[in-house]
Amino acid sequence: VKLFQLIKMSDLIVATGRFTVPKNGNYQFSLGSFDGISISIDGKVLKSNWREGDYRVVDTPPVYLRTGGHIAVVNMFQVSKNYRFSVKIKGPGIPKQFMKAN
Repeated sequence: VKLFQLIKMSDLIVATGRFTVPKNGNYQFSLGSFDGISISIDGKVLKSNWREGDYRVVDTPPVYLRTGGHIAVVNMFQVSKNYRFSVKIKGPGIPKQFMKAN
């Protein structure tokens, strides 16, 4: 699933993009980062995990999405210079997989 356009502003990264789900149903996102990260789908914040520390992965609660296009916004901040984060999606018709930048 291709998704994100990256915009770096100092130590904050904002990744935005559009993605399509093949079926109505509950979808879940997994977010990995060293420091703070949050994700919004269609304007609704699903997870906000603002903290410093080691790389970790957190999951959103399942969210019901209808077939078709949706907009995702991921905000991430980084204290050190290791700008690494990941977003995965899983749901009906989509095995757990990375959402990749275009």
